[in-house]
Amino acid sequence: MNQAVFLDPDTEKSDNLCMTAKKTHPDSIAGIQRDLPTSSLSKMMEDYGINRDIALRKAIGGYGATEMAITRAQFQTPLADVMKQFGTPNIGKELLESGIFGNMQKTNFSAFSGIDMDELFGLTTWQKQLADMNKGVLGLVAGQNSDLQKALETVKGNLFSSGILDIGKLDPLSEKAREHLDTIMGRIPSLGLTNDKFAALAGIGDVYGIGKLHSAMTRSILGGWHTNVDLPKPYWRDIDSRRDFYRDADVDEGLVEGDAETIMELGISCGVVSGKIEEEKASWTFSIGSTIVSVSSPNISGDTFNLVGSIELAIRRFIISKMEEKFGPRWFKQRVAGEIFAKAKKTREQALKGNEPNSPLIHFITLGELMEIILRKDNWSDIFEPVFRDRDWFKRDMGVLLLARNPNSHFRVNDPVRLTEAAIVTQRLNDQMRDDGKWLDDASNEV
Repeated sequence: MNQAVFLDPDTEKSDNLCMTAKKTHPDSIAGIQRDLPTSSLSKMMEDYGINRDIALRKAIGGYGATEMAITRAQFQTPLADVMKQFGTPNIGKELLESGIFGNMQKTNFSAFSGIDMDELFGLTTWQKQLADMNKGVLGLVAGQNSDLQKALETVKGNLFSSGILDIGKLDPLSEKAREHLDTIMGRIPSLGLTNDKFAALAGIGDVYGIGKLHSAMTRSILGGWHTNVDLPKPYWRDIDSRRDFYRDADVDEGLVEGDAETIMELGISCGVVSGKIEEEKASWTFSIGSTIVSVSSPNISGDTFNLVGSIELAIRRFIISKMEEKFGPRWFKQRVAGEIFAKAKKTREQALKGNEPNSPLIHFITLGELMEIILRKDNWSDIFEPVFRDRDWFKRDMGVLLLARNPNSHFRVNDPVRLTEAAIVTQRLNDQMRDDGKWLDDASNEV
């Protein structure tokens, strides 16, 4: 899901540029969106300041997977020199229709000594899986959601028309890990559809980003389930009762029947989550702001607690940035409920008495109180609605994090549903903050 197109070592700088590109280079961006040859590849990179997630879905969604690979290659190989020889400094519809890219692939890439072409242009796993799904399977994957199924069929069609399916597939699993996963899937047939749904989720996220289609794909996997504090005692105490709750909510059967480590391996295999599989464990890796967090199968409870801590820190920093930008340094007093303000002051006073260093009041409130700041009516309408889009979905997502953060919530190692839910929620919130409402600009500029 996080295949790199542009490799910017300064991710924070890249993210900031991405937020402002529309304002600073409107003509160039508009030309790119109309698929016209108005911008060189290097200038497109400079103008967009593209981070790797947005670069990938822009490239696939706008140009097709082959062009994505070409764009990526310019900054990792001598491809720029070859382009100069062909006199093709620009990317756009007229250039792509000329067939030059195809000729370059066939006649020049072999001259790049020491470069693994499969690794450079290799097909990501979700692309190969999605291409292999027939219409009936796509319907099952989409949960009979016609808009979602149409989107998946469009992505599949673009994969075939791009020619990337002729290129070797990248498999993130070792041969041994792949054999192990295939054996388990043979024992639990329902995992086959889970595997396809994960691939579709990765594809929808890469091509369309975090929006209605991604939410629909999430519903196909998790059904109507969301973990909350009001669940009855049998859910927490008995695995069979818990599975009954999941089935009643129409959760994907493979998630219900499988174990956490297998689900982690599927997630890595399909590209839903970055990670690795070793002899005795699988590990998911999340990039939250400037922090890299791992969740490993032997320590799901503790690692998930740390993952939620990282997204809490990212949300806190995001709130500070947005509120200070809009309301200035005294925003906390002006835009925070009185009871939260008073509690934060009291907590800070106690911390200072314990010789803790002084910090702004926002550093002395809880994750739940951060949620209340965002959901406050005027803050939501003035600042946060364009970012998080749907108030109810945001409340549900935050509720999942709050429960995972609670040490008394019994986050069990053998519960792949809650693990998948936590991963999806964390990535969604992180991507929404990274996008920072840019999707509205994209929608308004569509032609």
